[in-house]
Amino acid sequence: MSVETAKAKVRDDDATILYHYTSTAGLKGILHDGRIWMTDIRFLNDSQEFTLARKLLDRVLDEVDSETPSELRAALVKEVRRDSRLGERRPFGRARPSVYVFCLSQSQDQLSQWRGYCPEGGYSIGFRRAQLSEFCNDADLQLVKCEYDEAKQLRTIRELFDRFGSELDSGRGGGSRVISATERFVSEFVNLAPSLKGAAFHEEKEFRVVAVSSHEPRRPDGFVVRRGIAVPFLEVDISTKGGLLGEVWVGPPSQRDLSEASVDALLRARLPQNVRHYTTVIRHTTIPFRP
Repeated sequence: MSVETAKAKVRDDDATILYHYTSTAGLKGILHDGRIWMTDIRFLNDSQEFTLARKLLDRVLDEVDSETPSELRAALVKEVRRDSRLGERRPFGRARPSVYVFCLSQSQDQLSQWRGYCPEGGYSIGFRRAQLSEFCNDADLQLVKCEYDEAKQLRTIRELFDRFGSELDSGRGGGSRVISATERFVSEFVNLAPSLKGAAFHEEKEFRVVAVSSHEPRRPDGFVVRRGIAVPFLEVDISTKGGLLGEVWVGPPSQRDLSEASVDALLRARLPQNVRHYTTVIRHTTIPFRP
């Protein structure tokens, strides 16, 4: 690893603020109402969400099969392929897990994300990573960093499989242990899958807040219409977590003074009665983009 690559990795891993690009309605929901909406992963703009992870898993299972595995490892491969939660013909099988995500980026002012997520103007809301991680731990959510490198993705899945394979090889028992290992492997894989993204999206440098229900579909809290489709979402209350919001970037195109005044008013409206000042910093895009 070169010095430059090593420094870049440190910067990525040490990101202290993570940014969510959103519309004015999303800004109000987060700043004033104290809510975030987590979207059903099937409805995100990457059409390969989760199916990419399944294809990578198939490649790992094919690799294991080609190595003349032990009887128990071969049985584990077979049971994982059959598990209905991973679905053979569609992203999820009949008993598909529920996966909802809230997307963030390490980039606070990026043209491609303004274009993609705020085509009519919007905001980049910066969440303090440490406080967000604490919130996720308390709320039974995961904060994960997305991986775009295919070789690393395959290696991670293989290591996960080998852990359960080694467990089977070192113990006693037959079919019941294979079924138990399959159950636990698939549950861990379903939690891993939302962090595996196609290389074409690497510029977004994405982190995600993830909610997974690996056995039964989770009933959404509501639906929002996007591009003519009713998209399921979960509503998560973040109002009780202090110090969560670090920055708000006003994106293009913006009426600079009015946009800043609007953000200021939203932030002040959430202050406790005995508090006069907020700690969130308001910034403006440096990109001269006109939709």
